[in-house]
Amino acid sequence: MTLDPILSRYHQIQTRPITLDDRISSIPQKIFTESPLVDRTKQIFQAVQGVYEAIYDDPELQPKDPYILRTDRYHYQEVWGRVKELKPDHSIALAVAAMLHDIERYLEKHQEPPLSGDADTHIRKKVFHPLNSARIAMELLKSAPLSDQEKEDIQYLIERHDANLEEIKYNESILLEGVSPDHRLYPDLVTLIKADAMAFFNSSVFDFIADYKWTSPDKELVRRVRLCYDKLNDPSQQVAVSRQLFQKKGSFHDIPEKHNRIKIILTDAGILMSLDVL
Repeated sequence: MTLDPILSRYHQIQTRPITLDDRISSIPQKIFTESPLVDRTKQIFQAVQGVYEAIYDDPELQPKDPYILRTDRYHYQEVWGRVKELKPDHSIALAVAAMLHDIERYLEKHQEPPLSGDADTHIRKKVFHPLNSARIAMELLKSAPLSDQEKEDIQYLIERHDANLEEIKYNESILLEGVSPDHRLYPDLVTLIKADAMAFFNSSVFDFIADYKWTSPDKELVRRVRLCYDKLNDPSQQVAVSRQLFQKKGSFHDIPEKHNRIKIILTDAGILMSLDVL
């Protein structure tokens, strides 16, 4: 797939107005206008939590994807928790970006192009998903107690959260023009990318492999798992993740087909060096 049609579609989506369901948009609006402001981060978290709960509690809104429905409900909380571990003095922009970085995955109506559409899965994941998440986040945060600069920083981080750190170094990704280790937000972007990968491997990877269905399942899953692993971009953290997976047990042990598939995917992705680890 060449870059021109991707960039064209990207800019079309980027400039298109977005209108959220009132059942979603009314929640942050109510909290930001009616709740007493004691702590900005806590108030925004309250609004974001309310949005996720509304999505999951309404059968018409909740994700149809079984993995997202069953496993990913609290991913945003875990990523924010990892951000606090990696960078205790994090900015409010980084905290909010962690809370909303994947919001598009939970609002299937706003997945553009659709996850099952004609966009290459890799491009869809790295370009259109972050773009749509950023657009939704900006709509949810219209009345938030944030400065214009903080909102711009949140948008910037979410739009780039699925980048590989090596791409940031070599400036190869569509969305990374001008991003370098010298960029003001580079440390925050690195923190968000690593926190997202750490959260995935801590709580989601087994269900992700066992449940997701792709046109070419094993090949695509190997690539997706490896991309998350490479996001860590730190040998010590990669070793820690491998050891964590080495020791982890899960319900899939009772289902041999899932068990075997998980072993094969993690081994082919270069994360587990032995089929005996699970």
